[in-house]
Amino acid sequence: MRKLVFFLLIVVSSQFTAFSQYWQQQVNYTIDVSLNDKQHVLDGFEKIEYINNSPDTLRFIWFHLWPNAYKNDKTAFTDQSLENGNTKFYFSNKEDRGYINKLEFRVNDQTASTEDHPQHIDIIKLILPSPLPPQQKIIITTPFHVKLPYNFSRGGHEGESYQATQWYPKPAVYDRKGWHPIPYLDQGEFYGDFGNFDVSITLPKNYVVAATGDLQNDDEKNFVLMNVDVLTDMPLDKMIAYHHSNSPLATLATTSRKTSRYFLFNENDELCGWRNVETGAEKIVKASNVLHQKAFSGIHVINKKIFSLMDYEGKFSMVEVYLNAAKTEIIKCFDHSQSKFIDVGKPQSIVEAERLFE
Repeated sequence: MRKLVFFLLIVVSSQFTAFSQYWQQQVNYTIDVSLNDKQHVLDGFEKIEYINNSPDTLRFIWFHLWPNAYKNDKTAFTDQSLENGNTKFYFSNKEDRGYINKLEFRVNDQTASTEDHPQHIDIIKLILPSPLPPQQKIIITTPFHVKLPYNFSRGGHEGESYQATQWYPKPAVYDRKGWHPIPYLDQGEFYGDFGNFDVSITLPKNYVVAATGDLQNDDEKNFVLMNVDVLTDMPLDKMIAYHHSNSPLATLATTSRKTSRYFLFNENDELCGWRNVETGAEKIVKASNVLHQKAFSGIHVINKKIFSLMDYEGKFSMVEVYLNAAKTEIIKCFDHSQSKFIDVGKPQSIVEAERLFE
């Protein structure tokens, strides 16, 4: 029995030692990039904080320049595509291909040289001006210019739709097995270090960003919805400005016109309830001594936070969404009674709309 206990203690001790010796590099990115949608290019500047948590002194760092996978038909990406029977990139035109250039690496503000990979044009070796000892860090900076290809594989563009992936210079992983410089491939995911990303993206005004992370532009956290059967000359720009100045969950366009169903607002123009004057049905979600009934115009300015409050399946009414949200959130109204307005959901309304907007 003593021998068994002793053996177990040795096994547990060795496992604990192995776990305590585990390490992983830390790579933190600060990137400022802009899109030119006329030439399909990205121009950016990258700052990398590279923290050497390994027990080894590093004298170089392998970098992935994966946009160069689309530079010509002699890359690992091309070979894999052909092996899989896909010839689309191999026979593509020059203007549909991509690359990355205009790199000027500096390490701790000292110019750093690079060496080509002996086989892959989408990998380079960054020679450090000074060795990087264990538990120390360096700051690597470089500008970069990327010609985005047609979307052959996971990233690129189709017309004015851009799917930008693997577009920035990225250090390869260094772990207990050494360096892992890997060319871009269409199949397989990518081995990368843990890190933080602070990315500033500048786009033409008519674009919207869809990405992981937290959007920091307050004006892009809101969006406008408008029923398709509504015609009006209301000042939408003023409604949006009103929404931004008050920062509610939603702002609803309303008028004093007669209808059968109304939203109910208090003296601060905050949603408190709903009323059907034909049936007498009424729902109050926030107490108020004074309630003003206003007709909803089917136009909303909404903060994206509302999606986290929508616990519904199938078809549902936005009236219920707003009434439930108004219990804890501020929902405002924007009165545009002085504007022209008509619901053209019925055929007979078309003639009236022509007279109203002639």
